[in-house]
Amino acid sequence: MPDLKMPELNAVTISGRLTDDPDLKYTHGGTAVADIRIAVTRHSKQGEETGFYDVTLWAETAERYAQTLKRGNPVIVEGRLAVDTWNDKDTGKSRSKVKIVGNRISALTWPEEGGGARYPAEEKAAPAPAPRETKHDDLPF
Repeated sequence: MPDLKMPELNAVTISGRLTDDPDLKYTHGGTAVADIRIAVTRHSKQGEETGFYDVTLWAETAERYAQTLKRGNPVIVEGRLAVDTWNDKDTGKSRSKVKIVGNRISALTWPEEGGGARYPAEEKAAPAPAPRETKHDDLPF
């Protein structure tokens, strides 16, 4: 029997509101990188539960959305999960966190009265660098 491999999938879609204005920086090579944090609230019979998710956008998408998005704006983000690792400067211990690398983002606007949401044209993000484990020590900022 041939060795069957299970297909792997790394995809995530979330919608929520920005907790702060985007943080735009540039790598030494001049590539734009914008970090955003999204609050996603889940409603259930037990009440509300809010999760907070870090998202990284790259290149033209990072620049465009860093200029147009503001704290509180609703968005939908599609992307992939990535692990960010670094050494803690105070303790020297290895640290890590899971984040989302955004492939596509759509800013949503909500009308003041009546009707549903208006969905502006979605933005297909510039390709992120090849997937690899990112270490904070490798980043220029």
